[in-house]
Amino acid sequence: MLTCHNLRTERLTNPRGIDTLTPELTWTLESDIDGDQQTAYTVEVDAVPAIGDPRRVWRSGKLAGRIGDSVRYGGEPLASRQSYRWRVCVTDKDGADGLWSEWATFEMAVLSPDRIAASWIAGDGALRREFAVSSGLVRARAYVSGLGYYEFYCNGAKVSASALAPSFTEFDKRVEYETIDLTDALGGGTNTIGFLVGDGWWRHGAGVRDRDLMAICEITLEYADGRVEAISTDQSWQTSEGPLRLDLSDSPHQIFDGVAVDLARNATLWSDSSVGWRPARIATSDGVGGLVPTLLQPVNVVDKLRAQSVERISPTTLAIDFGQNVTGVVKATATGKAGDRVVVRHAELRDASGRLNTGTLRTAKEIDTYVLSGGKDSLTPPFVYHGFRYAEIEGAVDSVDSSTIEAAVMHTDLPVIGTVTTSDPKINWLLDALKWTVRANAFSVMTDVCQRDERRGWLMDGFTGLKAGMLFYDMNALGRKWVQDMIDNQLPDGVLRGDCAPMWGPNHSVGWQRALILVPVALYEAYGDTGTLHHALPHMRRYADHLLAQLSDDLIPATYSTHPAEWLSIGRQNKQLADNAMTCDLLRKFATALNGVGEPDADQYVAAADRIAAAFHKRWYDSNCAAYDAGESFAQASQVYALRFGMTPAELRNDVFDRLVDDLMNARGDGPFVTTGIGSTEHLPFVLSEFDRDDIVWQWLQRDAYPGYGFMRQNGATAIWERWEKMEYHQMNAHNHTGLAGIATWLRQRLVGISTTPGTTPVIDLRPATHLPLESLTATLQTRWGTVGVAWRTDAGAKRLTVDVPPGCVANLHLNGKPVSVLAPGQTVVSVIL
Repeated sequence: MLTCHNLRTERLTNPRGIDTLTPELTWTLESDIDGDQQTAYTVEVDAVPAIGDPRRVWRSGKLAGRIGDSVRYGGEPLASRQSYRWRVCVTDKDGADGLWSEWATFEMAVLSPDRIAASWIAGDGALRREFAVSSGLVRARAYVSGLGYYEFYCNGAKVSASALAPSFTEFDKRVEYETIDLTDALGGGTNTIGFLVGDGWWRHGAGVRDRDLMAICEITLEYADGRVEAISTDQSWQTSEGPLRLDLSDSPHQIFDGVAVDLARNATLWSDSSVGWRPARIATSDGVGGLVPTLLQPVNVVDKLRAQSVERISPTTLAIDFGQNVTGVVKATATGKAGDRVVVRHAELRDASGRLNTGTLRTAKEIDTYVLSGGKDSLTPPFVYHGFRYAEIEGAVDSVDSSTIEAAVMHTDLPVIGTVTTSDPKINWLLDALKWTVRANAFSVMTDVCQRDERRGWLMDGFTGLKAGMLFYDMNALGRKWVQDMIDNQLPDGVLRGDCAPMWGPNHSVGWQRALILVPVALYEAYGDTGTLHHALPHMRRYADHLLAQLSDDLIPATYSTHPAEWLSIGRQNKQLADNAMTCDLLRKFATALNGVGEPDADQYVAAADRIAAAFHKRWYDSNCAAYDAGESFAQASQVYALRFGMTPAELRNDVFDRLVDDLMNARGDGPFVTTGIGSTEHLPFVLSEFDRDDIVWQWLQRDAYPGYGFMRQNGATAIWERWEKMEYHQMNAHNHTGLAGIATWLRQRLVGISTTPGTTPVIDLRPATHLPLESLTATLQTRWGTVGVAWRTDAGAKRLTVDVPPGCVANLHLNGKPVSVLAPGQTVVSVIL
């Protein structure tokens, strides 16, 4: 039977805060019948009022449609703040209707002309208000936000979803708000609500320290008799200094440097209305963008790691090793004297003496301080996260229960959709390191690093990390939100204000800003996300047109980009060459996207790409050595760009490839010796695969010597480094960084061998690397349409390959680089003779 699962509204599970009037409805399929597919569907949507029975607002009737078709709500107009539920029934290939799915839910945001009528109020770190709730309450919602980070409390319990809200955005353009169900949190009689507010990105930097800490809240109370009451932030609220001790930690960069927490204040904050509270004030909203609902999974504690070792290295110091480079905070419990202090320091590395080596942090301090209350305290800092493997606890360490010390791992709570295990420990280490690198840098944007004084949404580094995450996680919502950050950064002439989103510094570089085109395309290819593609399309066009306007003799000038694309490569790099190859690639991908959504004018971008490619070849190809830009010294990246992005005429491709392989394998002793940087490392293994040299990729991944991932592993890495070199005391040397994570895309598409092409009948391109010396592999990937499975094991001189294709899809199976067959939905077993 054909069944529906994983119902999503706007790509989210049971979201609150949908702000489109025609939300996209998606589901995945499962069937116990090979070759099955969806031929039609019926959707039912009900409004779910606070009082009374659900009311049908849309019954689609049976509509012809395949699993790859877009389905959008088509019933009565959706109402502001209203709750809905929906379900789907699909018809199989033989015309039989299946069972109805389970109900999924969604709730609409505050839709214009309705609005959140509350005012922003300012305080000193803590804000509260008491109010009465009458009997007969049937529904309560809170619409809340803060600047900077906020936590929202009801009757002393934290009820806001995220540990670090709101998301990092261009705050002058938009501020995300959260919809919280308070129905069960409120009781009859007097209730207390409140905020804690900290600097976050809102007051990050000395130049913005004069900004108010602010919060906004509107609560609607609906009663059984039809009454509706509203509680909003206004002058009736009170404020106090809250638990943060600025006299002990008043950094303008608290996210990086850490916080100081007075745990006695924390304990009495919500229960005592007479201590230290004074009137809050209405805040100015100058420079604050409009409120928009958050459509992103929250940043939260998603894992906990116990300390692998806790060593007392002095009477007042504990040294801790968690065994893994993570992002988050150190947690513990302590019972000591009131006023005693406990200090927690963090770092990625230790020095030769076993003490913390803070060399990779640059100016970031990563120090949290606690003033104990005199009772049993939880040492958990608010409004910060740190990148670390090691920690030291100093001060009143006898008060700390060492058995409770743990690393609370924090990041955007990405849904897990992919699993991979192999028989090779080196590949398994690499998969694990990549997974930890993605997790560590997913903080409402994809960042480059998670520990030093940066942690920004650098567009090339983060885009590499975003694609790496697609092997393991559903990156759709995070990518969609990040695309909006890029759009918010775009200037009228099409260029972005900077190479980070949100913006940090007025720079412009093709290698980074091409993400405005490539991220929507990647989300479409991986998840069939046409909504983000349509939304971004005019902005993508403006950027493509901007680049075309920069051309001189059909080339992007050498002076155009601020940053070289081969950031931190080994040896020489050619910024202009990389810019032009990347421009050619993004123009072709943009043209493909235009064709895919039925937009005109794609041909002009293809023609422009062809002109750039011809000028590129003329400018940099050296026929004497069959290589590009080889006059001063050979750069592997230049050949990779030329071959990967179609800059080399067909008759010369083999010659250029041979020169690349010769340099890889022979130029510096035993190869492969890879010299590529952030821009081209992702593409090098694909070039090798295109020329049937997966064996070289395998040798590189098995290699323990410098440079490579094996060298990182041999030197104790648990995440991907920023550079190929082992550096511990210089600036650009993070030990958890997304820039070199591009190998994950090759692992997904060429080792596991799964890539997708959306459409009415989605196509799964399967290229499992059974030809490599890997005894076994087991992988699953939950796609937008259903679960793809790839597994093989070696037995009696053959590899038994098992492939699972979801209903409604087809798969093109390639083995050893050659097409083998087209697979229908269901399970197929193939014996691959060695």
